[in-house]
Amino acid sequence: MITTAITVLMPVYNAEKYLADAIGSILNQSFENFELLIINDGSTDGSEKIILSYSDQRIRYVKNEKNIKLIATLNKGIEISKGKYIARMDADDISLPNRLQMQFDFMELNLSVALCGSWFELIGDRAGVAKYVANHNEIMMKMLCQCHFCHPSIIMRKSMIETFETKFDPTFIHAEDYDFFARIGEKYKLANIQTALLKYRIHEQSVSASNRDVQINNSTVIKKRIFKNIGVVVDEEDIDLFKTIMQHEYTGTIEYLNKSELLLRRLLAANKLSACFEGNFFETYIAQLWFNTVYNSGLLGIEAFNNFFNSPISKYKKLTAFVKIKFFIKMFLKR
Repeated sequence: MITTAITVLMPVYNAEKYLADAIGSILNQSFENFELLIINDGSTDGSEKIILSYSDQRIRYVKNEKNIKLIATLNKGIEISKGKYIARMDADDISLPNRLQMQFDFMELNLSVALCGSWFELIGDRAGVAKYVANHNEIMMKMLCQCHFCHPSIIMRKSMIETFETKFDPTFIHAEDYDFFARIGEKYKLANIQTALLKYRIHEQSVSASNRDVQINNSTVIKKRIFKNIGVVVDEEDIDLFKTIMQHEYTGTIEYLNKSELLLRRLLAANKLSACFEGNFFETYIAQLWFNTVYNSGLLGIEAFNNFFNSPISKYKKLTAFVKIKFFIKMFLKR
């Protein structure tokens, strides 16, 4: 019988600068039924001294005999965790006091969800609040462009995670979370709580420029896999085009419009066969992307207006009379 509700998994490697704040933010949670599993992955700074300074019985300290790197440490932590749920925490971030309570309550109420993240507040070299979409289908659409979770904000249902023979995969180094979370989403439900539950630190020790190329290359492989699940084989140009559509970075030329429409039609046709996404959701989502692309098509005017309605995609976008008039006037004025 599981008596520990949550294992908070915190890998540590040379993290002395912010470690006390990270540990303190977990020990001060309003939710108390957890273990804080700290795995020291061969730190050579004062991290161990800081960890050993705590006498809280909820801390379980494990020291790797040698530095085995992050991915192996995460997989080790999953294997030895005692909790019904596994919450991730990094040694340089801060969890807000109600984080574990809110995530526990959410997972208890949503039994089909395997992985749940949250919004998060940026601290350090940047400021602001990052807001991620809430429901499974929208998250998986976002995953076609990038990982749509803040890794240290997530909580996972251990019983579902254990069904994967491979958890964090070293093949996808620097994008291992993107890979794993996408695979979870291919099998189970995903969610994001629409509240900032974590302060995520941006600093010089974040993924360095030297690792950026590896991260981009591995991320591209993951994106191609997700597109293939829908039934579309894409290249890097298709991926870049879809990203501009999703992130509203339109070029605003007829060529761009035509390429966008073709890609979106390919996705619609493929999903009808694969049923990767629920039909009504996918058709409505793709149609909205098509409308946004045309509506923001620069100085193309009436030509773009006609392109929208001449496309078979438009039948999935029901426009009110008011929106049609507004749409027409916007395009007419750009002649």
